Amino acid sequence: MTEVAKKAEGVLFDIVHDIAAEGLRPGDRLPPQTTMMSRYQTGATPLREALRMLELAGLVTLRPGPAAGALVQAASAEHLAALVAPFLCVAGVSYGELLDAWIATESVLAAAAAGNPDRAGVVTDLAPFAAEAESDDPVPPSHAIDFHDAVAKASGNAALALVLQVLSYVVADLYWRSTAAIPPGGQVRHDHHEIAEAILAGDADRARRSMEAHCRIMSERILDRIGHGRDEPFMWSRKPAGTAVYRQRPLARADQGAAANGSAK
Repeated sequence: MTEVAKKAEGVLFDIVHDIAAEGLRPGDRLPPQTTMMSRYQTGATPLREALRMLELAGLVTLRPGPAAGALVQAASAEHLAALVAPFLCVAGVSYGELLDAWIATESVLAAAAAGNPDRAGVVTDLAPFAAEAESDDPVPPSHAIDFHDAVAKASGNAALALVLQVLSYVVADLYWRSTAAIPPGGQVRHDHHEIAEAILAGDADRARRSMEAHCRIMSERILDRIGHGRDEPFMWSRKPAGTAVYRQRPLARADQGAAANGSAK
């Protein structure tokens, strides 16, 4: 590691410490670079490198131009997933291992949510999913991810939610990068309803088993959709950190996509 990199790493931790100690929230602006250079007793190059590393991690956004500055961003599992995915790739993790880990982590979160003593908070997070009517209408990706985010939040443990939700975003990216069509949502809605009811009832074992069964079914669908076997090495597809594209664009229904493909032949 070069001397500049060592200094930048130290400055990075100093900035993170101050963000936490000062209670800065997403959207808050960090001090001007001249102020930070003086505060951290560093030069412009290590400071800029530290800010670039924080931007890559999704913890700040750097704005150029007249409104130049660094803005604090939320510490989200989605940003963290963009960093973890290449590590999984380089580590030689297989698709099966990734999906099995996802099944295990989601099951832990469901059980934790069922056991969360803050029952009012759990109701706020999951009652809408338990009340959702059975339907075969497609479940948009944002809605599916919102459900898993709600389960993580309902666990009542911010550290557990942040770390374990990382694999949920890696898996979601894996699937939605391979398709622009939403399959019928009957099974998904049914499973979400079952899981939410178990969590609301405070039945940790049922919540864990229901989530495990749901994720196993989804894992098979994912492998089928992406066209890879369980033993094949997971390959990371490069993408920038931040809100995933599939959460921003309209997606076609699977049956509409099939019809369109058929008419094009």
